[in-house]
Amino acid sequence: MATPLPSQGDLDYLNKAITAVNSLDPQPWFDAATGFTDAAGQLLDIADAVDTRAARLLQGEGGVPGWTGEGAEAFTRIVKDLTGFLRELAMITRSRDAPARAAGEDILELKRAFDALLRANAVNFDAKPPPPPEPVVPMEAYIA
Repeated sequence: MATPLPSQGDLDYLNKAITAVNSLDPQPWFDAATGFTDAAGQLLDIADAVDTRAARLLQGEGGVPGWTGEGAEAFTRIVKDLTGFLRELAMITRSRDAPARAAGEDILELKRAFDALLRANAVNFDAKPPPPPEPVVPMEAYIA
């Protein structure tokens, strides 16, 4: 018994699915991952700069005595809180890199799998196989 041909509704659904998959772009996800990593690095740089400048003020520099007293102690607590916050924010920001990158990789994999499925089933629709896909850029190329 021959395999029944798909209905027009099935073909319409398939066309919508093809359009949806083809419209997906992994690049914004790879860009976001890079942005998260860059932002985390900048936050850590800011925390280090605050520590360095605070240390100069508190320890003194060039023969000038450092800052002491209650004001210096309060300033030290504020600096510690601020740099702790910046470092924690950097770690949270950096942790978003992997999920964003994974989303881009998932889109690439979905496109590959969908293309392979369509190619494998092209003969079921009395159609010529689709033209070869555009070369897929390796995921490593998106990593800065």
